[in-house]
Amino acid sequence: MVNIKNMRKIFYLLLLLTFSDAYNVAAQDVVPRKGIKSVKGYNVENKKKELDHITNFNQEGLKTDETEYFSDGKIKNKTVFEYDNNRHCIKETRYNTKGKVEKVVIFEYDTYGNKTRENTINAARHTRSEKIFEYALY
Repeated sequence: MVNIKNMRKIFYLLLLLTFSDAYNVAAQDVVPRKGIKSVKGYNVENKKKELDHITNFNQEGLKTDETEYFSDGKIKNKTVFEYDNNRHCIKETRYNTKGKVEKVVIFEYDTYGNKTRENTINAARHTRSEKIFEYALY
């Protein structure tokens, strides 16, 4: 027999995925709708859950930061996201376990909102990698 509470959770998750109005976030996670302040992710092994990460969102539904944790609960790293007026993620700053900048990723967009360039810079301010995106239109 199907549990009603589980069915409701699945229904709300499907609604969340279908009608999410937050977009253009640099990370791969499911993007919540406005009103969700944070999401905690857990790893479950042998019926024991361990905190994996916490993702925080602003009132507009944009991801503000994400903190990853080791299995012992200590901070592994933290990434902070910055946006422009068009809700495009323009900068990700990743901090290591000691709170020092590990890398910075800077994004550029064209007038249509398509990401055109991604530069990754390490802590020594040297370009680690550069990606350019080109779009083929019909």
